[in-house]
Amino acid sequence: CAFYNLPLFTSITIPKSVISIGNYAFDNCTNLKKIIFEDDNTPIDLGYNLYNTDYYSKAQGLFFDCTLEEIYIGRDLNYNSEKSYGYSPFNKQTKLTTLTIGDKVTSIANYAFSDCSSLTAITIPESVTSIGNYAFSGCSSLTAITIPESVTSIGDWAFSNCSSLTAITIPKGVTSIGYFVFCDCSSLERVTINCANVGNWVSGMSSIKEIVLGESVRSIEQGAFSGCSSLESLHIGPNVDSYGSEAFAGCTAIKELTVMGNVMPEIPSENITSITLYSPIPLETTEFAAMVYRNAMLNIPKGSLTRYQNADVWKNFWYVNEFNPKEGKDIFLTINHADNGEVGIVVDLGRTYKVRITAFEGWKIHSVTFNGEEVTDKLT
Repeated sequence: CAFYNLPLFTSITIPKSVISIGNYAFDNCTNLKKIIFEDDNTPIDLGYNLYNTDYYSKAQGLFFDCTLEEIYIGRDLNYNSEKSYGYSPFNKQTKLTTLTIGDKVTSIANYAFSDCSSLTAITIPESVTSIGNYAFSGCSSLTAITIPESVTSIGDWAFSNCSSLTAITIPKGVTSIGYFVFCDCSSLERVTINCANVGNWVSGMSSIKEIVLGESVRSIEQGAFSGCSSLESLHIGPNVDSYGSEAFAGCTAIKELTVMGNVMPEIPSENITSITLYSPIPLETTEFAAMVYRNAMLNIPKGSLTRYQNADVWKNFWYVNEFNPKEGKDIFLTINHADNGEVGIVVDLGRTYKVRITAFEGWKIHSVTFNGEEVTDKLT
């Protein structure tokens, strides 16, 4: 309670010389809006954040009843979320709009920023390797978050109830991902996955319209995407070689399917309008044998037309188009005033990229479109 109930100061800097902060140190500092933890490689130990209110008349916490708007974290924060009854030092900071995580931080702890309902965007640095349970759960205004390649584990419910989140990319370095990671993310429409094994942490997400499985994905577990009833576009990378049973059960809205590998998934086929296959040898499946497709396009590699026309399943498609897989797919990125800035990127189909757009000194980005869509307001 070192600074308990001192409403006069609005900001504070915790220098790297500090190695611990006691219980409820800034409790009820009602005007505290900004806190800075200076960069350091040594973690800082934080006291309990919340007593059980069944025994105490008022909940207490390290920053309880503060009105934090801006936080800079330059070092790892150690605290026991279990003894704090599932609360972190920054839990329920509903005024928090600016969160900056420095490159000395290696982990985002359990419940770290849960229920910070005014946060709109977060960038996690390359130094971070783990994201804890419920880390960003309940951040209902969060529309964008960047997960770096360095992250290897994502905990249970990590982004649950992030109801404004529209897109997420799971990097290839992730080897462990918990349950219900995106539960109740009601606006999540696009998921890009690059990790090797895909579990059922997206199943039941009725808002998802597009799923992209990158070149690092090797297997898809049982029921992985079951119940994604709004899924319209599914892109499967070149190295997926196994699908669990009912991996796409209930995905009845799929219209566009791309399979770059040699193993065909079982998907509901009633609404298919386009299938693109990269294998010159007709893929084995019984999924499309029950009906004739008069309004769907089958795209296949050049030189394989005869083989597909003679295959029992694929001959059911009236419209067949041959393409050269090596030519890839056109991607258009346009920037107004690009002569006063720079964009550097070379792309290959099936991979996911981060594009850095930099204006020269004295200039600013006016607008950016991607594939003809205005995306300026989505830039981080």
